[in-house]
Amino acid sequence: MDEQLSTTETAVRIEECINAFKYQYKPLRHKHPKGNISALQESVVKGRATPWPESGSDFQFATAVAIFGMKLRGISDVSTIPWDGVR
Repeated sequence: MDEQLSTTETAVRIEECINAFKYQYKPLRHKHPKGNISALQESVVKGRATPWPESGSDFQFATAVAIFGMKLRGISDVSTIPWDGVR
């Protein structure tokens, strides 16, 4: 059974998950649709974390969708976020 968290506790847990990915290295391969050779683009994703209540509604919705999918797959990174916290 999921532990019950307040909205604030849920927001903190979500921020912890987001911060875990804050400075991740993201490689990306791409190629022209008619090309045969792919190019590797490498970058470090960095930035300032925005507190959950200050983030935009589009970001909050996209995060809820991502967390919902992660919970359906049983990914342990979101196991501490209760189902009713995904909104």
